[in-house]
Amino acid sequence: MDSEIPTLELQFVRDLWLGTLDTPFGIIELVVSGTPEAPNPAKLAALEAFLPTAVATIDRLRRKLSFRFLWHPIRLAVNNQNRVGVQFRNRLTGAQDQFLFADDA
Repeated sequence: MDSEIPTLELQFVRDLWLGTLDTPFGIIELVVSGTPEAPNPAKLAALEAFLPTAVATIDRLRRKLSFRFLWHPIRLAVNNQNRVGVQFRNRLTGAQDQFLFADDA
């Protein structure tokens, strides 16, 4: 993000660690797996490494979508390969089927 790196504040809810991130795009949900005691350290590390460049990376990913102005980022999640993905919602249809990985930006 700009010069300030946000602090992750996650809560364990139904087998997942959830949080939010305030960005110029609006509030984005964070999803990380783990145990009730703590988030998965590898997944948390992947997410924390992503955060300093989150806004620029999300913007680059959004440019890959047709009619990019219609797509709003809603969720960041880390998969089994510890890759951070960004899920987008279509502002017109509400479809949430666009999921792009940060390392493809």
